[in-house]
Amino acid sequence: MAENSAISWTDHTMNFWIGCTKVSPACTNCYAAVDTFARRERSHGNELWGPHANRHRTSAALWKKPYAWNKNYYWVECPSCGWRGHVNSDHVKPIQDDNGKFPLKCVNCDREVRTTRQRVFVSSLSDICELHPQITDNMRAEIALMVIQCENLDFLFLTKRPENFNALWLQHFEGTLPNNLWVGTTVENQKYADERIPELLKIPAKVRFLSCEPLLGDLDITKWIPGYITRWGEGWTANTTTGDDRVDFIHWVIAGGESGSKARPTNPKWFASLRDQCAASGVAFHFKQWGEWSTDGEDVDGTTPVIFTKDMDVPMWKIGKKKSGRLLDGMEHNGFPK
Repeated sequence: MAENSAISWTDHTMNFWIGCTKVSPACTNCYAAVDTFARRERSHGNELWGPHANRHRTSAALWKKPYAWNKNYYWVECPSCGWRGHVNSDHVKPIQDDNGKFPLKCVNCDREVRTTRQRVFVSSLSDICELHPQITDNMRAEIALMVIQCENLDFLFLTKRPENFNALWLQHFEGTLPNNLWVGTTVENQKYADERIPELLKIPAKVRFLSCEPLLGDLDITKWIPGYITRWGEGWTANTTTGDDRVDFIHWVIAGGESGSKARPTNPKWFASLRDQCAASGVAFHFKQWGEWSTDGEDVDGTTPVIFTKDMDVPMWKIGKKKSGRLLDGMEHNGFPK
């Protein structure tokens, strides 16, 4: 659990339990399975990863955290630099405007900040839809009640098992999901997009999103986003101005490369393709990171040689997540659903 998370698309992370079973290529280098907590538990003979391993319920103190965040909900963000934080933060200050009022402005940009809701990413160290005997209906009922009561927070449930969601969760919300519950699924390549997105679209969530991280292949998601999008050369374009009135589509796409010592590179064209599909259809696009590999490593001292594979027709260098950053074609993409 991380209060004030460094992940660019959320404000906090919350794990109600820790542990999972790997189900697809995105799981191969799972950071959660090798993090400090996992290693410590493993050293004590308590394995948390695998279908027959234990699941560690987090402490009662952590389960209370969202209720505290819900009370402390006076958050603001700068529309210019993207900074987010509490209204009492040193990052904002009152400045008199032409009407004699004192709106709060960003100390870096001198732009007036706007109110915002806090986002809580659920299950960064587990899967909220995993079937496991230690994850009971009573636990899910507690979590559902928390989502309902913490109405000032947006809870982001991310799963690689969207086909389980309705059977596991709808009963605890009496068949109707609250507006502050967003549901997403991980799609790392076309195979899992074709399998998981149709299942995601069966979930009656106000916001449905994709986490294409780590992105391991070229994706065509045009069947599941509004409008009528066609491929034209290297890019994507909308061939209609009327869009699509359907409601069973994806509202938000997050994309990113893999981090860690065994990280696999992502072809930059795959990121650009997702960005262009979203731009053509009006879907919010958020580029989280390049990960360990980047196209900008040529001038960085001590970098590893260029990598070439059948899917990498662009030179890539392994320079580390911090140096590679999160600029795609020279700019940040910080899209969020309205």
